[in-house]
Amino acid sequence: MNNNTGILYELVYVSTAIRLFNEQLLKDLLVEARDRNKTLSVTGMLLYKDQSFLQLLEGCKENVLKLYEDIGRDKRHFRVKTLHQGHSHERKFENWAMGFQRLDDSDSSKLPGFTRFLHRDYDVGEISQMSGQAIELLLHFRKFS
Repeated sequence: MNNNTGILYELVYVSTAIRLFNEQLLKDLLVEARDRNKTLSVTGMLLYKDQSFLQLLEGCKENVLKLYEDIGRDKRHFRVKTLHQGHSHERKFENWAMGFQRLDDSDSSKLPGFTRFLHRDYDVGEISQMSGQAIELLLHFRKFS
């Protein structure tokens, strides 16, 4: 997947779903995201657990910011908080129109610091200082997916 025009850019955010997503809602969201992201040449990874999302988007800056603006208006979630954004030298999820992982408690119990990012009652101030750890968590799932 190429970068289209523009400088390669990445953005990581967390948000809280307005309700629990069942398997069908998650599948619908994933199909929608993959179609939209492929059109925009945006790649990334989305993690979901107990109403919480953690997502990395990457592509040309204009497309990533446009997509993030649309995500911010999506009524299926709230408390959208940017953890990291900036230029990148390479795509971390080059072959992923949108990687996805739904996590359960047994998955999360093995990951240090996991609950800070995917817990409904996360402290926005605390996790906003931890963007590097959020990216490491997302990369962990790329490696094992």
